[in-house]
Order: sequence, then C-alpha cells, then structure tokens
Amino acid sequence: MQRELMGDAFSQFQDEVESKRKAALSRVDRIPIAALIWGPCPDSGTCVAEARVELKAALIDKGYVAHFSEELFDSTCAHSNLVQQAAQAEAYDIVFSIPDSPGSIAEIHDFARLPEISHKVIAFLNNAWNDGYSNRSLLELQTYSTCKIQLYDAINLPDCVVNAALDITYRLQELFYLHGRRAL
Repeated sequence: MQRELMGDAFSQFQDEVESKRKAALSRVDRIPIAALIWGPCPDSGTCVAEARVELKAALIDKGYVAHFSEELFDSTCAHSNLVQQAAQAEAYDIVFSIPDSPGSIAEIHDFARLPEISHKVIAFLNNAWNDGYSNRSLLELQTYSTCKIQLYDAINLPDCVVNAALDITYRLQELFYLHGRRAL
C-alpha cells in the first residue's frame, strides 16, 4: 500500500515537472520581438520588394511587431532621415535589411559601423553581387561588432529570406528568454 501511494505521489510530481517545463517553453514563444525591415518600396514590383512584404506579413502572423522603416519616417521631424533610421534601429530588437541593388547596399554601410546598432542588423545580400565593392566590403569586415550577412540566391526569393529571418527571430526570442526578458 505504501509503495502504491509513493508511486502516485511520484507520478503527480512528474506531471507537475512536465507541466512547468511546457509552461516555460510556452513563455519563450510569447516573448515580444520588434523587427524593423529595410529595403525597396513595397510597391516597386521587384522580387526583393515582394520578399520584404512577405517577411513583414510572416513576422506579424507569428505575433511579432514588424514595421517598414518608411512607415515610421516623420517628414515634419527636425532630424535627418539618417538619424530617424538610427533611432528606429535603436528602438527595435532586430533590423532586416534587404537591399535590391548593389548601390542600395551602401545604406547598410552607414549602420554597419555604428556599434550601438550594427549588431542588430541582418543584411540579406544577393550572391550575384559578391564581386562588387559593397558586398565584398561588408563580407570582409564582418565581425562580432558589425552587421551579420546572410547571402542568398535570387532564384530562391522570397522563401530564403522569410525562412531565414523567422529562424533568426525565433533564436533571438530564445536568447532574450535566457537573458531574462519575459513574456507579456
């Protein structure tokens, strides 16, 4: 009889531990993340613009806060566009940059050298541009204190960007959980 009671108590304890484990994992999924998305105008009709639109929708579907930088730009503000974008990047947890031309990669250089911001920037760069100055310099200077580079093949758009960004965002949620950020 004593052994049966101990077995029941042990089983209840196991159930309690399992319930706590599942609740902790559920809290990870509810940790808020704010994502800023840089790139071409959503209406431009390019594959990169489509990837940007799909990324925003996917992030929102997962319960994250997601905005395009231009949605936050205030034309009546006395501060320059550069400073407004820096303030946006500072406020958000992660910044996904998806340039649509080698020239637009130059904008990433403005932020890749700012330690307060650069570690938040994930730059998706087209492999086809790796021989150009902009891609090469970002790749060659990539360190722990500059932006992270994710190379992609344009033929795989938009899925390669959306899937990678969702995985990165989920890992950021886990990191925040491990560092004490808690769910809402």
